[in-house]
Amino acid sequence: MLDLFAYYFSRKCDHIMNGAAFYKYLLPFFCLVIVCKFIWHYTLEDTWIFLAVAAEPFGSGFLYGATSVFWGLIAWVLGVAFDVYALQAIKLLSCLFAVLAAFVVLRTGRLVNELQPYGLSLFWCVFFVFPFFTWSVTGMDTALSMYWVAIVVFFYVSFITSNKKSYFYSAIVISSFSYGVRPELGWLSIFLIGYSFLLKRIDLRQALLCIFLSVLGAGLTLSVYKFFTGHLLPSSSVKVTSAGFVSVVSSIWLFVQISPFVLLGLVSVKNGCLRSINVFLLSLLGLRFVEQVVIGAIDHRSFSAMFPVLLLVLVINIPALQRFIGKLFFIAGFSLIGILGILNLQNVFWYSDRTENVHFVVQEEIETIESIKTIGTEEVGLLAYRYGTQNIYDYHGLIRNKLDELEGLDALIFTGDLMKDQALESGFALIKKVCFEHHPTIYVRSVGFSPKEYCKSIYLPAS
Repeated sequence: MLDLFAYYFSRKCDHIMNGAAFYKYLLPFFCLVIVCKFIWHYTLEDTWIFLAVAAEPFGSGFLYGATSVFWGLIAWVLGVAFDVYALQAIKLLSCLFAVLAAFVVLRTGRLVNELQPYGLSLFWCVFFVFPFFTWSVTGMDTALSMYWVAIVVFFYVSFITSNKKSYFYSAIVISSFSYGVRPELGWLSIFLIGYSFLLKRIDLRQALLCIFLSVLGAGLTLSVYKFFTGHLLPSSSVKVTSAGFVSVVSSIWLFVQISPFVLLGLVSVKNGCLRSINVFLLSLLGLRFVEQVVIGAIDHRSFSAMFPVLLLVLVINIPALQRFIGKLFFIAGFSLIGILGILNLQNVFWYSDRTENVHFVVQEEIETIESIKTIGTEEVGLLAYRYGTQNIYDYHGLIRNKLDELEGLDALIFTGDLMKDQALESGFALIKKVCFEHHPTIYVRSVGFSPKEYCKSIYLPAS
């Protein structure tokens, strides 16, 4: 009996390891564990902004400072449920949304073709190595936006492949709430309607019905956004700049990262392979990329919402290209992934070390001074989480209190020499600089080289 059981068990193990189940489920699980093991401590200042604003008393305007109102509400629920463990909970949930988005992409791809083991391996390597996933480990709203877009794209591709209008209506209804996930996605439902109408996939009556549904959903979302944040535009819009040198170079670097996917889609379109789906996906990518350039974004985080679109371009076109160039495609693909992975991990480690060796140390320093109640700074996340948003005055104006004047504050904390002259003129004295040195690395988050030295200056009233 034991021999029979052992034989059956060994056969099952061979089936799992050699079959699609390994590449679909076990491989991503192992990758997730390994990646999170190395970068779990990767947390940004902006992560604590969500936790800080969510810690305010529930009510009108309590999420002032949260760009994504839906993620802010999730952060509030996790804060109530897990208290001091809210950071770990929000990071876990963010990773879960990211992985779910990947499975939705695979499910969407199955509407067209089934990936073989090599293709699945390449898919999971791209997913875990690209910086768009590592954003999710920080606990930010990026993973929720990825999942949201993945669901919308699934319904729309289902509509293309089956021509069932119910799928199209589902995509419109879900996308109409996108502003609450990421304001940059507020145009998504209108794009789907206009794109479908121009290609004559829907008639005028159906287009008008969808416009009504879109306006209804968007109106409800804007009402929720206004109620919980106190405004219709995200407070982070104060940091949006006109396209300058840094934003232009950042856009070029972003295009370099996504260009292999774009070329993959263009080649397939040219050859008539999956033309309608590729045209749709590339149009969606192009419009979002143009928006990224126009608003002068120097950060690629908001573009993470398009990661499922990039992945789907990869999934549906791998089999076609594999027939043309065989294993050479996978060798080139894995080589490119390796290079981007090294750059990304360097960037992750730099930010993680900065948080641990500067932000945490600064917080420990000021916690030893009991007289400090109000603080002026330009990076508000961790301090707002510790002292409450009502006691933090923000240089950028992301949270409720704008730093208009320095007098009357108990402490000032700025990066490097920012606001140094104004602080000294206002009667403050520099008491300490907290610095760390790190080998410069290439930013994957935005662009350029990270500084070798990063410092925070702590000022207290001279008297």
